[in-house]
Amino acid sequence: SYYVLPMKPPPVKRKRGRPTTGMDPVRTLRLPDELWQAVERLAKAQELSRSELIRVAVADYLKRKRALP
Repeated sequence: SYYVLPMKPPPVKRKRGRPTTGMDPVRTLRLPDELWQAVERLAKAQELSRSELIRVAVADYLKRKRALP
């Protein structure tokens, strides 16, 4: 007589990184290392994510240039 072992379901593949929120599309940004390091330092000091810091910085710049209401 044979004993049949129950089959395990296949492992669930998980996507890397932060899950999407569905609110804003993902954008790609190229920065020189010096600027990227400054963003990382300031984001850490302000307790913000890099993305949050970049959003705030761009919005502030656009407001000062009167390109954003």
